[in-house]
Amino acid sequence: MQIPATAPRLSDAPDLVLRRLVQSDVPGIVEQCLDPESRRWTTVPVPYGIDDARWFVGNAAQDWANGEGATFAIELDGRFAGSIDLRFQEVDWAEGGFGLAAGARGRHVMRRA
Repeated sequence: MQIPATAPRLSDAPDLVLRRLVQSDVPGIVEQCLDPESRRWTTVPVPYGIDDARWFVGNAAQDWANGEGATFAIELDGRFAGSIDLRFQEVDWAEGGFGLAAGARGRHVMRRA
């Protein structure tokens, strides 16, 4: 499968955008990863800090560039609201992952993403 070298910008309405992760997302990523409900459903380093979030942004860009993954930031109403990704494991399958900030939950954001 051929994937683009960087994340395209996707949207179904003005309030929701899927886009590449950027360094300005770092505070939102940290906030999401410190949220107890987020930690309940995923594995992140403990404690989780700014360096971890910076690594996540850089690793997502690298995965796009080398075709190993496709990670999108979820932007809701102009703010970072989470991420959704595919991690290509083998030639014929991928693993999906997602996380949503507390303020975006219960609003059908992940279903739309």
